Amino acid sequence: MEYRQEDEYIIKGLLAGIFIVLLLILVFVAIQEPESQESNVVITNSYNTNTYSYNEGNDYVDRDYYRTSDRNYDSLRYSDTGKHRRTEGIFNDIDEYMVYVKNREDVGGYFTVRFYFENRYGDPDTEMITKYIGPYENEKFAFKDIYEGGHNYRNWKYKVTSESSTPLYYWG
Repeated sequence: MEYRQEDEYIIKGLLAGIFIVLLLILVFVAIQEPESQESNVVITNSYNTNTYSYNEGNDYVDRDYYRTSDRNYDSLRYSDTGKHRRTEGIFNDIDEYMVYVKNREDVGGYFTVRFYFENRYGDPDTEMITKYIGPYENEKFAFKDIYEGGHNYRNWKYKVTSESSTPLYYWG
């Protein structure tokens, strides 16, 4: 059986068409946003008793810390909310741990959020972020954990600390 030049052009055209179709499919898959699987976790720590309760769902709890002391200065008042979001990507998974802190004072100051993690073997890990928050402003403290395979952390909690101080006001 003899191949003619016309047959060769037809085969090359078909192969080029298949290549273009595969390339278009690959481009559509690459630009498509991954489906995100979001779970919300609210962590409550009332008045620094270090008791945590985990609640699944979309309910958020505002926590106010009002401290009294015999000192002339005290930590800035604040409220905070914690949230965890997992996004499943094409090549890896991304866990984002977020803490929203609101400065409840009329002066700005520095706040530190310490993230406490425990992996599936019970090994602890800690991350710390410090930011300046202006008067009555909100700030997001976020830690992203990007990994391949299963879940990296099994448990998490956080602690917010006011690094700045303000004069105490006594009403009397």
